[in-house]
Amino acid sequence: MSNLFTERVLNMAAVTPQPEDYTGEDGLLYCGKCHTPKEAYFPEKQAALFGRDRHPAECDCQKAQRLEREAA
Repeated sequence: MSNLFTERVLNMAAVTPQPEDYTGEDGLLYCGKCHTPKEAYFPEKQAALFGRDRHPAECDCQKAQRLEREAA
């Protein structure tokens, strides 16, 4: 893979924090509204493969919004 492609994929996988979001004691980004993680750690073997230790995750309020959109 080219470096440009890799960089773009990694940027797409990044979580954009909202002003109310915060970093928890475990180092993950948490939602400031529902206080559930917006990131999760990769298993150790996958982290080595991807060169990153965490990936985006859906917090509870994002999940509720998605389910509401899907139901409409």
